[in-house]
Amino acid sequence: MLDVVSEITMDNEKYVAIKKTDWIIILVLVLLPLLIKAIYAFIPTNDVFFQIKYYDAKGKEITENVGLDKTNRIVIPGKVGSLILELDKEKGVRVASSTCPCQVCVNCGWTKSDALVCVPNAILIKPINTNKDNSIDAVTR
Repeated sequence: MLDVVSEITMDNEKYVAIKKTDWIIILVLVLLPLLIKAIYAFIPTNDVFFQIKYYDAKGKEITENVGLDKTNRIVIPGKVGSLILELDKEKGVRVASSTCPCQVCVNCGWTKSDALVCVPNAILIKPINTNKDNSIDAVTR
């Protein structure tokens, strides 16, 4: 029976061809990361919800929870005027437009993990991760 390993002698040096087991190891090392990535693609990610706090015309605080399950736009009434909130499953959330004078909330852009605040309109958009404990953000000394 022939051995998979063949020795080739050239100019008094021995060269060993790649063994069958070496090819298997190389194949596993190449395919394993691809397999892991494919598995993680089917695992659902953490459910991210955004809690929206604002005040109605009578001054009563209203709190709503909105999920990133689909792309949509929400109009939120504020003290100065209305704010248009844009939700996207891929990108996260952003303030598309606002009637506040400085437009700081609009310039913040897309986010999935940061809070958005429109101070003149008294509107707070805060992310809430349902799979984590949100009581502690960081610990410092």
